[in-house]
Amino acid sequence: MLACGGTYKDSTIELQGRHVNEVKSALVRMGFKEDNIDLQ
Repeated sequence: MLACGGTYKDSTIELQGRHVNEVKSALVRMGFKEDNIDLQ
């Protein structure tokens, strides 16, 4: 897993740092549908 600060607000997960690729992979492994993951 990742070690970083962050928050959850209004159905959005906000993480500090640059973890875009790692977060998406981790969420897919946890069962989230890739189509529901919007990275900005």
